Amino acid sequence: MNKIPKLLPFALLCCSTLLAQVENDSITWSLAIEDIVVTAQFAPTAKENAVHEVKVIEIEDITRQGMNNLAEVLTQQLNFRVSNDPILGSGAQIQGVGGENVQVAIDGIPVIGRVNGNVDLSQIKLSDVDHIEIVEGALSAQYGNNAAGGVINIITKKTQLNKYNVSLASQFEDIGIMNYDALFSARFDRFFFSASGSHYQSQFEPNDSLRLIETTTLADGSTLQQRKFPWNPKVQNSLNGKLTYRPNDSFDITYQQRYFTESVFLYGPVKRPSFNPYAFDETYLTNRHDHTLSLNTWMSSSLYLQSQTALNSFTRTKQYERLELESGESTPVSAEQDTSRFTSILHRTSINTASQRKINGQFGVEYLREMAFGRRLMDTSAVDLNEPSQQNIAFWLGARWTPITKLILQASLRYGHNSQFDHPVLPALNLRWNITEDWTLKSSYALGFRAPSIKELYFNFIDINHFIVGNNELQAEYSNNARLSLDYRNNLGNNQLLRFGVKGFYNAVRNKITLAEFSPLQYNYQNLETYDTHGLNFTVNYESEIISCESGFSITNIANDFAEETSYEPTFVPVAEVQSQLSIWIPKVDIDFLVTHRYIARQQRYYLYEDEVLLGFIGRNHQLNATLNRQFWQERIHLSIGAKNLLNQSSRSLSGASNSGDVHGGSGQSILTGFDRSYFVRLQFSYGK
Repeated sequence: MNKIPKLLPFALLCCSTLLAQVENDSITWSLAIEDIVVTAQFAPTAKENAVHEVKVIEIEDITRQGMNNLAEVLTQQLNFRVSNDPILGSGAQIQGVGGENVQVAIDGIPVIGRVNGNVDLSQIKLSDVDHIEIVEGALSAQYGNNAAGGVINIITKKTQLNKYNVSLASQFEDIGIMNYDALFSARFDRFFFSASGSHYQSQFEPNDSLRLIETTTLADGSTLQQRKFPWNPKVQNSLNGKLTYRPNDSFDITYQQRYFTESVFLYGPVKRPSFNPYAFDETYLTNRHDHTLSLNTWMSSSLYLQSQTALNSFTRTKQYERLELESGESTPVSAEQDTSRFTSILHRTSINTASQRKINGQFGVEYLREMAFGRRLMDTSAVDLNEPSQQNIAFWLGARWTPITKLILQASLRYGHNSQFDHPVLPALNLRWNITEDWTLKSSYALGFRAPSIKELYFNFIDINHFIVGNNELQAEYSNNARLSLDYRNNLGNNQLLRFGVKGFYNAVRNKITLAEFSPLQYNYQNLETYDTHGLNFTVNYESEIISCESGFSITNIANDFAEETSYEPTFVPVAEVQSQLSIWIPKVDIDFLVTHRYIARQQRYYLYEDEVLLGFIGRNHQLNATLNRQFWQERIHLSIGAKNLLNQSSRSLSGASNSGDVHGGSGQSILTGFDRSYFVRLQFSYGK
């Protein structure tokens, strides 16, 4: 479906109308400052001085590539594996550890509402984002539950130089995607206000085509039925507001509200097509509503206080209807309707010293209460069977020692009380050594902890396509994470910079919680005795005024779940990948040309078939994107034209797979990696005064 020709003139007309109202002699000021990071830091810190290895993704880089949400951003990152499901959404693994062990946060507040263990990354919109900070490895000592694999922290815009800024953007993709973003922010006296919103809509095929089912004959002669077009229509809307009071440079208090809705439509196959045809259609509705109150203040020149209080709610509703295709009448099927609601209350306060002294410290306290409601949630120990809850209280201590200018040692210790599970003492150790002006060594060790979630303990989902039950006898997860990295950074002069690095990591998870088959086609959550991953990364980066290029290679060894059942299968399964990016600025025409490529090699997979462990493969995959960017009228207009998935590889093939059912009621011969090849146009208008 090609919607760009129809919609682009409308977008251009809207922007032209706005531009006509703007004074031609306006001047937009910009300020380039060193990257400041806050994730896992005692106080806001320059990225190059951070003890942890913090990866920063700027919003400008996201905009240049035409990315619509967090899932698209992380798909291009080394060490990340993004999974895609037409109903459940997108989830992420870091270094082979994912699901419940990766914490996704907005300004330090965890995003709640996990489906199948993952926060749906495609629901994280970017209309008011300043940058994204990523720390790989266990951060349980600072962030508690769900941070044993790493933290993805989305940092929103907090201030500006202009009195007010306006930004409007439209993006259209020829496969049927439309995305609109709007942002207004103002600075007046001691206040900063911002409001932003977005609308996203995808419709890849007509509704009638989405009902089509095709039959595939497998290698063993059996057949498999699956949807011809896997991606479902989706509509997303978000609205965010923020108000900050900043009487001086050392104090600010912010109230932030975020609201998000999503509708996903699943159109069922036509039943009885020759006589009174009908179909069963499903709609999945998601609502997120978050409130946050944040306080940041320098109590003295060296004493920094941070405090956050948040109330987050997440509701997911399934609507199931029978549609009479001739009359258009629909009838709800009451037995298939379902609503689950999750609420969390979080308070976190930390006091930090940040001085020139050799020793600085940190003390923090955190309270988290999680509550759920739904007829599929059954906790026999709760006052109300369908309203389970959990709470966790913790405090942590940190110390940062700088014995010499080039060496920093940091240690943290966390202890707490969980309402259902024993909370261990969680230590973390970090070292940063500037060996020379160009060479930096970083190492870390941390113990992670994760209590089973309410869903894993009490969720029961049984219908014609699913049989999933919770397990209230689950044990908590414990993990060990170690990392070692060596980085080289050299300013070559003439605005040229060369960097390269090597990094090794090791993760060992004990009692890892996984969804496992306990009876034919019946699943529950179980603990694995051990689950390990380890690997190496190599990266190189060159930057100049004209050219910027970056390339990275990673190999991750992931534990083979079947190794203990056989004596000849390997203990680990290797996964290799290469990620590259090339950016060229052409001064004569003032165009920025950007190409990104990611390659994931063929991967071994072991699976159980008729009580025998067999070897299969997950096919290789290339993702190649290209964009052209041009700015006009004193950088107020930004035009991007590009292509995503140029090689049209939207899935990874599965060899050796059987046609036995899986947890979602079927199996396919491929794994979805993204949408088909698409071409897009993005137009953004920005004005500040």
